[in-house]
Amino acid sequence: MSCGSMYSVCLRYVNDYAEANDVLQDSFLKVFKKIDLYDNKYSFKNWVKRIVINTAISNYRKNHKHYTNINISDINEDKLCDYVHDNSKYSMEELLLIIKSLTPGCKIIFNMYAIDGYTHKEIGNMLDISESTSKSQYFKAKAMIRKKLNSYGKKY
Repeated sequence: MSCGSMYSVCLRYVNDYAEANDVLQDSFLKVFKKIDLYDNKYSFKNWVKRIVINTAISNYRKNHKHYTNINISDINEDKLCDYVHDNSKYSMEELLLIIKSLTPGCKIIFNMYAIDGYTHKEIGNMLDISESTSKSQYFKAKAMIRKKLNSYGKKY
């Protein structure tokens, strides 16, 4: 696990680099405070990543009225690549720009479901929304992505 990989997670959930730094710092403070709760039968990286995501979600809830577009760096996310494995005609940059342009709710849910692997039930519990709202936001995000990919002149 590297600090850079957790910073990449933060960038997918927040508005800018400074906010990502704040979320990352808050996350690592939580990790250090709760280190005694870590169960070594699970991956340490996944435990830390869950704390980072939860911290980013808390930050989103607190600041969601100020969210517009999220700046996403050129992240090589394995799960994103898995999600679009049959669409290799699109560059990672194109995909990340499109995800960046999603509405805040769609972006958070798309990240959580397609990239971070949470179920809609887990997302609903974490965001305090219904499972069906999570599903509808995810399908809306996919439709938006499909439409934007088509605007690049490529068939999706």
